[in-house]
Amino acid sequence: MKSLLLGLLIAIASVDAAAQVLIFDDFEDGPDPAWGNQLGDWVAPAGEYYASIPGNMPTTYSLLPDVVGDVDFVVDVRQVGDGGIWIHSDSTRANGILLVIAGDSGTYPGFYWHTVTSGAFSLALQRSGSVFTLGSDISIRVKVRGNTHEVFLNGSPTPSTTLVTAAFPSGRVGLYDNSSPRMRFDNVLVSVPCGADYNQDTEVDILDFLDFIDDFSICEQQPAPCGNFGNPDLNGDTLIDILDFLDFMDAFGNGC
Repeated sequence: MKSLLLGLLIAIASVDAAAQVLIFDDFEDGPDPAWGNQLGDWVAPAGEYYASIPGNMPTTYSLLPDVVGDVDFVVDVRQVGDGGIWIHSDSTRANGILLVIAGDSGTYPGFYWHTVTSGAFSLALQRSGSVFTLGSDISIRVKVRGNTHEVFLNGSPTPSTTLVTAAFPSGRVGLYDNSSPRMRFDNVLVSVPCGADYNQDTEVDILDFLDFIDDFSICEQQPAPCGNFGNPDLNGDTLIDILDFLDFMDAFGNGC
């Protein structure tokens, strides 16, 4: 084992970390089959995705199948109106987080969050204030790292709103639409950060290895979140175990 680890450390030394793309969909040929289209009769007749039957009682949703922990969700929104992005949802969106875009029945020119537990929605959380013009085209990036959920608008390096919660460490991501006249989604890019870039400095090097081993040694068989330097629950199953160790070693060995 020692010789294997030494070989990996020598081989890696320092390389740029690349995210793993789970899906990119521009909807030009219709929606990717991975979209669940669970409620709302989602369509993309002109290269843009929306619910042909929008609504929030019950809330529409179209989820992707991958269960993720840390994740980046990037999407272009055309003629922004009442809709949103599901984060760390279960398969029925009865539990998870909903980022609301232009909520309050389409009158709010910003973002806020709901946490959803057993189908019950929280009050609006962490309102951004006015950050865009209703009906305009915008680009959104949702960044999730551990307990921190951030929203970046139109490439800004400063988040418009941040929600910190450990209630939903992993789950599915997807879209919500309650808009009429119709908001549309385009150019969805979902990626997960490089599992071997444990300290998130955009390089895979010896520091990532040492930090992961340190956290894993104190967190093994513990529930996530846990760790001093990062989140060793790499497979997002909420339990830190040998499978996470193997995932890290595989990513580290391949330079991500």
